[in-house]
Amino acid sequence: ARDTLLLATTGSASPTFGLSADGAVLAYTVTQPGQQILWTLSASHPGTFPMPQRRARTASAGLEGLVSPDGSTVVYTEQAASRGGRALQFFAEPFGGGASHAVTPPLPVVSVTITSDSRSLIVATRGSSGGTRLTAYDLASGEARTLTELPDSLASMTRAGPEGVAVVPVGTDSILVLDGHGRITERLAVPDSLGAGPHLSPSPDGREFALLTTPKDIVAALAGLGPVEVSERVTTTESIRFSLPKEVRSP
Repeated sequence: ARDTLLLATTGSASPTFGLSADGAVLAYTVTQPGQQILWTLSASHPGTFPMPQRRARTASAGLEGLVSPDGSTVVYTEQAASRGGRALQFFAEPFGGGASHAVTPPLPVVSVTITSDSRSLIVATRGSSGGTRLTAYDLASGEARTLTELPDSLASMTRAGPEGVAVVPVGTDSILVLDGHGRITERLAVPDSLGAGPHLSPSPDGREFALLTTPKDIVAALAGLGPVEVSERVTTTESIRFSLPKEVRSP
């Protein structure tokens, strides 16, 4: 059996979405000229396609939505000014509507995920020594708790287990699994044959991961060519198309 989620927009660009673990509810951001709109969608019955429920939020820029794995909470972002430049602040509200509240202060966000138990927002920010700091924010109260500080920047982060996260540090061939206290509980080696730059996608319970990677032969073929412009993006298992820099194109 295979579940398919189809998203289509008209007159819009750069859509983003957050999905509950069971796929029944969805928060979806549409970018239109001069504004971004966050919609919530829900399925009326198991196996049916989610339909628009309400227009949750509108902003001029920086609006994205996440849904807690249990589908009860929508977390959305707002752009904010900070001493370090552009920052994002996270807010939460019930999925069905109601009062919203701030979960975090304005932060220079690198990556973010909601834990599998739907209680915490894990935010990755730039650390003081050039690495990455992981902080857990309670979704209900906004109480912050520092998990750990890693020496490397991150290529990917997602939820793992009931309270933890899994991260892929840049330039490594490992997935680090951390528990709810920031302790590394597992180091999973990524075989070289799988490719480069793995992106993680979790199972509903956060105990298994799917990996999206770029084949190493493509990375090697593009090395040294300078900036590469993507001319076409195709979701496929057989081909990836790139546009080469002008100086190396055939006349």
